[in-house]
Amino acid sequence: MKKASTLKYIGVWILAFVPGNLGVTFGSEIIAEIYISDISDYQVFAIFGMPVFAIILTRYLIFIYGLFSDIEKGKVAPWVYVLTAVAHLRDLGYITRELSSIDENIVPSLIGAVLSYLIICLWYRQHFIKTDEWLFADTSNIKKSTSKSEYDYKSDLYKTDNKKESTKVFETVDASSKDTDSDQKKDIDSKPITQGFKVVRSLRKDEE
Repeated sequence: MKKASTLKYIGVWILAFVPGNLGVTFGSEIIAEIYISDISDYQVFAIFGMPVFAIILTRYLIFIYGLFSDIEKGKVAPWVYVLTAVAHLRDLGYITRELSSIDENIVPSLIGAVLSYLIICLWYRQHFIKTDEWLFADTSNIKKSTSKSEYDYKSDLYKTDNKKESTKVFETVDASSKDTDSDQKKDIDSKPITQGFKVVRSLRKDEE
């Protein structure tokens, strides 16, 4: 599968997080205008409302990234973890300053921020890590190992063929040697005994 370019990663990030965060911001403002009339209402919203908006945002992120199968979701995950943490810390710092100025408890806001962060990061991870789009396999290493295996296989075949050919040559040489020895033996055996007597007689004449 062809991998996406860096520009595409940035473009999909903008498409996912900018509209998502804007939607969460506008939704929170609408809820605040309609339902929050005092600090106790805000505390309830912080504990329950913030996680609900985190669920909506995560569902939107999963939908957007699910449209692009050439993006490795595992490479996006660290950016989701870090930048989401930065955004939550920024918002929590602002809320803490506002609540501290009126001597109100910041624990509900802290709980809501932590729950929201965990929902976004863990749900994104658990959704995509089960798929083949989390991290792509390195096909270059697979191709190299396959080529090496084919080379080793062909090399083994070549060595085997050479060994067979060498064995055939030695067998042919041995056979020809055996045939030669056999022919020489037959030639010697075929000579009549009288030739030996003739040689002995000639030697005796020379001595006389």
